[in-house]
Amino acid sequence: TDIPSDVPSIVPSDVPLPTSSVGPSNAPSDAPSAFPSDLLPPTDPPEVIIYNEAFEDGAGRFQANQYWIRDDFSHGGGQWSLRLRKRQWVKTEWLPLGTDALSRATDEYSQVIITFWALKDGMEPNDKFELYVRFDEGEESKEGEWTGADLLEEEWLYLNVTVDVPGGAETIQIEFESEGNSNNDKVYIDDFNLAAKPLVTDPPAPSDSPSDAPTDIPSDVPSIVPSDVPLPTSSVGPSNAPSDAPSA
Repeated sequence: TDIPSDVPSIVPSDVPLPTSSVGPSNAPSDAPSAFPSDLLPPTDPPEVIIYNEAFEDGAGRFQANQYWIRDDFSHGGGQWSLRLRKRQWVKTEWLPLGTDALSRATDEYSQVIITFWALKDGMEPNDKFELYVRFDEGEESKEGEWTGADLLEEEWLYLNVTVDVPGGAETIQIEFESEGNSNNDKVYIDDFNLAAKPLVTDPPAPSDSPSDAPTDIPSDVPSIVPSDVPLPTSSVGPSNAPSDAPSA
């Protein structure tokens, strides 16, 4: 049970022991991944910002009376927000479905995402606040509705709406509308953002063979089996086996 102290070690002392690293430490950093990129699942592309507005420099591209930009409440550390009261509405200009610098045409976007912060001041539970969307001067559609019971009194609430983009649409218009009974029914909007989600197309299926592989075999390619080598017959076992040989 005791090992003499003078027994030599199995591993010579001058042989370095392996480290815990897997694979050679000098492997190039650009070594190919174990999973080819065309086999990995596609990731969603980032959203494209079309327009955002914090109302710190006026109404921006909202067609609003300047008196509707108020400093009563503001979200995110600013000073101003857009106010609607009683029965008022406000629309944006026609916005191209792309960045301000580049109008992106047709079929590049699948959805638009509208986000903003809203706050009520004096709205009754049955008062309404609505969101409408139009594409290419078509019919407007109601995409969001909130009552006084949904909003918070003098506290900001984050709201978002996702709308499918019809094929070929190039412009969009957003409209907010309030439906109250008196001038004391007020709703404030701030930090408006309009973004678009690009279409995601499936990548082409990878081919099983390289595209430059020959499809025709030349007629002068020699056969793998020489012509003077007899091919085996379909009989199992040697043909001269005795008839009384034991069964396999």
